[in-house]
Amino acid sequence: MWTSHEGFLELFKNVWDEEATGCVLVRLVIGLKKLKQALKEWNVATFSQVERELTNMEDQIINFEHEVADQFSQDAESKLLEAKAKHQVWLNREEVLWKQ
Repeated sequence: MWTSHEGFLELFKNVWDEEATGCVLVRLVIGLKKLKQALKEWNVATFSQVERELTNMEDQIINFEHEVADQFSQDAESKLLEAKAKHQVWLNREEVLWKQ
């Protein structure tokens, strides 16, 4: 699930590019420890709120559907389609969590 998130590669690159001193193996161990800590923090911040995000997206979809039904506009329809796409992303993340 991490690798499919848009911020994963940037986080990985930023942590891995940090300077470390010592021989190659020491630098490798230091880099892996830093990466482990950064991934733990990032995981909690990014993926711990899946249920909350799904609920928020469902509420947004309902609101946009009402807006489109009450007074159709291209803007409202594009917002609805965007909300549905984001909702699908969060559904996919939830599915991956359940499979783990």
